[in-house]
Amino acid sequence: MTHEEVGADDDPKLKAARTTAAQRGVDPRQVEAPSQAADKVTRALAKMAGNDRRAIEHTRTQQARLRQLRDRISDGMPTLATRAVAPE
Repeated sequence: MTHEEVGADDDPKLKAARTTAAQRGVDPRQVEAPSQAADKVTRALAKMAGNDRRAIEHTRTQQARLRQLRDRISDGMPTLATRAVAPE
């Protein structure tokens, strides 16, 4: 994928890096590969962060369900205890 395909021409940081490279006598095209690698890493990290957010939400949902189950069980315990000691 070239920088044109990912819209890197619109990236002011990439433009600044190219300008700096040119001012120092470095071929500005040498900035492309590191820029693309950084973009790829950034996208991967964003995806991981999204996965983490979904995992946290899933855990919170599970914990809420477990609390509801615990409450239902504990609410029913006095009734069970009363039935167990009630004369027949």
